[in-house]
Amino acid sequence: MKTPPLPAVTHPLNLGTDQPIPKRGRKVHHDAVPTKDLEAAQQERDTAFDAEHTWPIWNAALNTWEPVVLNGYSSGREALFYKLRAADGSLPLSRTLEQLTTFLSDAIRILWLCSHEPQDWRALRGDLTLFLEAIEAWGDVNVPRSKHVEAVNLALQIYNEAGINQAVPEPSDKEHASGN
Repeated sequence: MKTPPLPAVTHPLNLGTDQPIPKRGRKVHHDAVPTKDLEAAQQERDTAFDAEHTWPIWNAALNTWEPVVLNGYSSGREALFYKLRAADGSLPLSRTLEQLTTFLSDAIRILWLCSHEPQDWRALRGDLTLFLEAIEAWGDVNVPRSKHVEAVNLALQIYNEAGINQAVPEPSDKEHASGN
């Protein structure tokens, strides 16, 4: 008769609970940037953050153009912008920017998103074709041919200013701080 095999013996791991494990300190490297460059970059960020853009919207009831203060190009608006571009089969943005005239449809999207509140587009998000048609119809009225260059320039300015104001954690000199 065979005897059953003995269970494998496991030895408890010694995690060194008697002695504290020393933590390896992280080094934070600071780039040497001239103060004037830091101040200029901060000024650029402040200007972009305080920027207030307007765009004339056609008021059919009053039969006149009314300047509307545009909302900021938030991360939510930017995400929706890229979703709309993908739904429309747009070329990559880098290719679109090679000739600014090809950026017009993107400019109209940015102006539409910034001139409307989220409740205006919530119902449209489910049907991207309808959403794109609504933006195109709005652009036909509110971005006439005489304003194409102005629309492209303003949309590029809004787009670029949004990129300037991205939050970046500031490194700390503390021993266990992590930073970029």
